Amino acid sequence: MLAFAKYSAFLIVAAGLGFAGTYWFLNKSSQDISLTNLALGKPTLQSSYHKRYKSSPVDGRITGKNSFITKKENRPWWQVDLQALHELSQIKIYNVKGKYSKRAFSVDVLVSQHGDEWTTVYLNKGVPFGGKGMKMGPLIVDMANSEHRLTRYVRLQLAKKNMLHLDEVMVFGKNNRAGG
Repeated sequence: MLAFAKYSAFLIVAAGLGFAGTYWFLNKSSQDISLTNLALGKPTLQSSYHKRYKSSPVDGRITGKNSFITKKENRPWWQVDLQALHELSQIKIYNVKGKYSKRAFSVDVLVSQHGDEWTTVYLNKGVPFGGKGMKMGPLIVDMANSEHRLTRYVRLQLAKKNMLHLDEVMVFGKNNRAGG
């Protein structure tokens, strides 16, 4: 536990540098609020696999390149299993650089507590977003006030027929050490 009695500061501010671990924020009362990238290293699943890309978008590395890609299909999806129920605060989605980045502009965000019933928490109706080395930043979905913030699974799904591919996905929230 970190405690700095009379200071209010950011201990780590490195999101743009590719850091994907725990972010610590200290307030005047010396209480720390830890927001962990809950998706880091967790199991993923997707609707189909393109033969050339089978990397992981939850490895903590923001590169601007494809970390996975689906086949061209109707409403392709990718999901991460956080392996327990967690109270989410934010989801960050980093797009790939280049001419194919526009494919992700219709990505929707869905959540599920058990992996069988899904609730849409964000509909992207063509809003562009970027990532590393791009003018636009990542897509940030605020979950702090969502009635569906307590969840285990996070799914990204295109609204139409295409190939889904992204660089990195980070899911921030309180780490439920009890295991859900």
